Amino acid sequence: MKINAFTLSFLLFIPQVSSALDATCAPIIAASEARMKQPFWQSVSDINGSLRLETIKTDGKYYTRLGKEAWKPAPVNIDETEQRLLARVQNGEINLTQCKEEASEMLEGRETRVISYHIEINGWPAVNAKLKIGKADGLPYSSTSKSTNTRYNYAGVQMSKP
Repeated sequence: MKINAFTLSFLLFIPQVSSALDATCAPIIAASEARMKQPFWQSVSDINGSLRLETIKTDGKYYTRLGKEAWKPAPVNIDETEQRLLARVQNGEINLTQCKEEASEMLEGRETRVISYHIEINGWPAVNAKLKIGKADGLPYSSTSKSTNTRYNYAGVQMSKP
């Protein structure tokens, strides 16, 4: 199965789903599912310090913007794409391993649990990342890897102007 750049961005920048074999990864699955249930959310990913990808879900519609380009409808239903990625993890096509709960951290006044993990996709470089999940609501708020920093927002979501 070919993976396009848009799908790859979700593999790297949104909360990743996890293998049922590693119980420490269960909070990542739950965070992913909790985010998909939200009627509104926004993610802002800074990639290699030079490129920004913004994504918004509002009223069941998805929009993206790369850099300062105009907002445009996302080419896919992001929640459905994430559900397909979950299935690929569960059937072993995508390997998510080395999940480890680290020390809790405060993020913008919110206590988060921090889960580090390793993900491998055939044909792509392996990635080590960390996901910060709100302790009170189970939603993902930050995802970081060597090249990417993504923040998630669920309140006051709107398309920013260039």
